[in-house]
Amino acid sequence: MCQDKFLRGKGVPNLSKEDIHVICGTLKDFLRSLREPLILRTYWHDFVQATEIADPEDARAALYQVISELPQPNRDTLATLILHLQQ
Repeated sequence: MCQDKFLRGKGVPNLSKEDIHVICGTLKDFLRSLREPLILRTYWHDFVQATEIADPEDARAALYQVISELPQPNRDTLATLILHLQQ
């Protein structure tokens, strides 16, 4: 599987027969190729601060606030990545 083939595909590809190292490498290459990081540099400090808040409810609210300020494509990509990692 190469990154170009994956990006040109439609729908969700079946990755069950692909080597996990190839999949992870493709994901890392994709994230490195972005013009800007998934979490923009301008929001990175706020993102880190939100994760350091002791109260879980306040931390969650701060994190949601920072994520809501990201551009839609960044939010969508981050959401997809997090949902996948939760599985």
